[in-house]
Amino acid sequence: MVDADRTGNEGAEDPAQIKYILITHPGPDHLGGAKYFQEAYGTQIVMTASNWDSVLNAPADSWINSHLPGGESYKFWVGPPARSLTAQDGQTLTLGSTTVTMVETPRVPGSGALSYILPVTDHGQPHMWATYGATGAPPTLEGKKLYQQSVKHLFTYMEALKVDSMISNHPFVDGSVDRMKDLASRKQGEANPFVIGTDGARRYVQILGNCAEVWVARNAAGLDDLGQPLQQKTTP
Repeated sequence: MVDADRTGNEGAEDPAQIKYILITHPGPDHLGGAKYFQEAYGTQIVMTASNWDSVLNAPADSWINSHLPGGESYKFWVGPPARSLTAQDGQTLTLGSTTVTMVETPRVPGSGALSYILPVTDHGQPHMWATYGATGAPPTLEGKKLYQQSVKHLFTYMEALKVDSMISNHPFVDGSVDRMKDLASRKQGEANPFVIGTDGARRYVQILGNCAEVWVARNAAGLDDLGQPLQQKTTP
């Protein structure tokens, strides 16, 4: 979040004006630049308590620390930021005239994830934008059941706040890159491709919930997420 009280585009162009970085979940692709911003600009980093614990106490051979320098050249993980702000379910964060609602939507037992809802405008027209915090399927049946609960939990907030715009935290999930291109070339009077209406936003999260329901049913029946028989381990 940049300082919403500044005028013009200056705040968006100056990284020192980034006051908060709101983390959905602490994969290196989501948290990778947080340490730099914290140390260079004093940016405050926001995560759940369980995510702070899991990142700061991660074993050296964990998946997240496998991205430390010295690995493949495209890796960018340089370690976690120092513990900063801890968010709780339903908490709000206000900067200037913008208030963000934070919703816990975990998909891994014992670890958190945060989804965000905030007001935005398009040519002066108000909208409510939501980002789901952990889109991908969790590996365990227990995690998939938790995913179902999280989707339903976010849905209650979206209904109350009348969300009509959705953006994934992974741009390949919902075609965000293509939609950004469409937005950049939008002609006067054309619709904003990210504004899908309250019915569209409902369908967006209902599809996530439906996918989780199918995963749970397949796993419970001894199938993998794609409906194929699970490979049984054999004793050599």
